Amino acid sequence: MKPFFSSILYFLLLSCGKDKNTSDNNTPPTNLTVNAVVSTDNSGNVAFTASATNAVTYDFDYGNGIFQTVASGVVTYKYPASGTYTVNVIAKMRVVRQSRNQYR
Repeated sequence: MKPFFSSILYFLLLSCGKDKNTSDNNTPPTNLTVNAVVSTDNSGNVAFTASATNAVTYDFDYGNGIFQTVASGVVTYKYPASGTYTVNVIAKMRVVRQSRNQYR
């Protein structure tokens, strides 16, 4: 039973280490630009392209109660009804996870 317990403890200690993919760059996104192209075929499709410095994801609020998060900033949304919509886009930075370990 001792080798099994040692294996679990070793795995837990490795799991508590620093994430190798984290960076110390906690700079918030800047220079957000959004472009929208309305399809001319009456399909309701609108192609959005969002771009910002230091952004890793973009939250789109399509102005009709629908929300979507995309990593690339490029998305096409099909509106179910014609009308005027106010679209809001938020550029988000990478969130560095914090963890706290407690040993007894």
